[in-house]
Amino acid sequence: MIVKSVTGGDTPSTVLARAGTDWKTCAIDLIRWLIANDRCFSSGEVAQYIRQHRPDVSFSVLDLGNQVRDWYYGHELPSYGSGMYPAMVPRTTEGTYRTQAGVRVFVYAPDEAEGKAHDFEVDVPLPPAVEGQPARLPPSDPATITGSRRTDVDLLAVVRADRRCVVPRSAFEFFVHATGRTIRIGTDPVHITFANSEVRITLDPTHTSTPYHLWAGRGRVAFAAEPGRTPYTPGQKFGVYVTPTALVVRTG
Repeated sequence: MIVKSVTGGDTPSTVLARAGTDWKTCAIDLIRWLIANDRCFSSGEVAQYIRQHRPDVSFSVLDLGNQVRDWYYGHELPSYGSGMYPAMVPRTTEGTYRTQAGVRVFVYAPDEAEGKAHDFEVDVPLPPAVEGQPARLPPSDPATITGSRRTDVDLLAVVRADRRCVVPRSAFEFFVHATGRTIRIGTDPVHITFANSEVRITLDPTHTSTPYHLWAGRGRVAFAAEPGRTPYTPGQKFGVYVTPTALVVRTG
């Protein structure tokens, strides 16, 4: 991604006024401005700015949140002035506005302290009504990056053709929220420990763990069976469980 320079006289309004009619262009141009000005942000805040200043642009808040996550994992966001790539800081809504309390979101910030202190809850305007129809905000379209609902599929690890077990991004994000810890993609590894019939993934190293980095662009982690053990079988599925200290994959 080519990061354009941002002039000091710009505001969210002027940045969005120059953007095209594509919501992705509006979102990334605004995010560039926010980061260039050392601002923390959530996808909900980006959605609020676009709805306020570019009501002609049609988009789903949920789709926008997913896109911001994709940019983050793909290392496609610019770095802050400190030279550090944004940190992904887990937060939970208190129900200040239309989004109910207890919804898990991510704040992107220069560091964990700023992300934890950032007032991220905003009132995202409803999309303009289509002629003859009232404006509505579907329950599945919250101002959040990731909702509080989980499915069994989200918490399953699957073995690929190369016999590596892949823990999906959704499970890892759920784990980050459960621990309340911050992750910086490309910088902060996870640590994997093999223990009999389970594999433990932690954010802190132990004397028996091995560091692994999340896949760039995917936010997943993949590992082969422990040396000396029977290799995993392609297509195998293992349950993934979250504890206050580890993401546990039950392989036996």
